[in-house]
Amino acid sequence: DIAGMFTSIDFTRYGRWLSKFFTQINTNLSMPWVNGVFALLFAAIIAALLVSILRIRRPLFAVLTGAVVACTPFMANTFTYMSGADVFLLAVFFSVLGVFFLDRNRYGFLIAAALFTVTLAIYQGMVLFAIALMAIRLLQKMLDQNQSDREILLSVLRYFLAIAAAALLY
Repeated sequence: DIAGMFTSIDFTRYGRWLSKFFTQINTNLSMPWVNGVFALLFAAIIAALLVSILRIRRPLFAVLTGAVVACTPFMANTFTYMSGADVFLLAVFFSVLGVFFLDRNRYGFLIAAALFTVTLAIYQGMVLFAIALMAIRLLQKMLDQNQSDREILLSVLRYFLAIAAAALLY
């Protein structure tokens, strides 16, 4: 993290054209307290969104979801780049928020596409969180006896359209 003490994480040359903007909102230097607080705030919101998306009802499992988010190797690796930890977790937040909106209303895929585009513009790899989460939601729908095959196929189409639109917008 010493390399990030006096340099910005401007990665526009790698296609991360929004990372510079979001870095400059709070600071473009490595300030562990500031960056860490924002990163932990985003991690907490991500955990809450996951509980809602995955329809976790038991309080113990909701708490364990937060613990899993906090203890994943991804989090440990992210905090080794403290100068960008808040921005990286912001990208994951936008990714998870996009999945949250996908199943909320008929045109949620448009909101999701915009959020996935923002995710891609901050850090491209973080959109994989959305793709994995969509796969988990599809598995849940397949196991749900109340979901018809048509509803599941429409979900697949919505998920695909959201990611494809984001890729085109990016």
